[in-house]
Amino acid sequence: MLPFLRNFACFLVAASCIANAAESITISSNHSFSETQAALEATVPPLNLTFQTYLAKGDYAGARTALEALPPLNNFILPPRNFTGLLLAIERSGQVVQYEIGNPLTAATMIQYNLDIALHTPRRVLLRGDGGKVEFKFDALAPLVATYQIPAVDTIAKKLDAELTNALRQAASYNVSS
Repeated sequence: MLPFLRNFACFLVAASCIANAAESITISSNHSFSETQAALEATVPPLNLTFQTYLAKGDYAGARTALEALPPLNNFILPPRNFTGLLLAIERSGQVVQYEIGNPLTAATMIQYNLDIALHTPRRVLLRGDGGKVEFKFDALAPLVATYQIPAVDTIAKKLDAELTNALRQAASYNVSS
């Protein structure tokens, strides 16, 4: 095979892998939008920014200790991005709230292997409601970072996907009477 054809074939394979890397996960809720939102916000706490204070002082050991004290999943955006009003402004129905969920130490642990992995952390999670149907949706991290071919990152991403899926399932199926 001519060198330029081999390179073009490699490019096509790589582009195909990247294009097909996203794997969307949808988790339905039997509860109202507001109940599901409240359950998620009770399940995933806001990010405690204490570590940033240590970083600003140059106290990296203190920052590491604060990062290690964080729960596995944190809500990075307070308040979350609410697109519902924007939909109403263009005379459309539906409720959409976007969260960014993850853990800064987990993100840094993956990013140390390839800085481009920062494109994928924290995870964006949508809470969508339309016509009585309420669901969470996010793109799994593991298929996205698999393109980097770093086994340590793959392991961390799979664990993060499982933790996020479990947290969203918990929020979607909580007991209303509790």
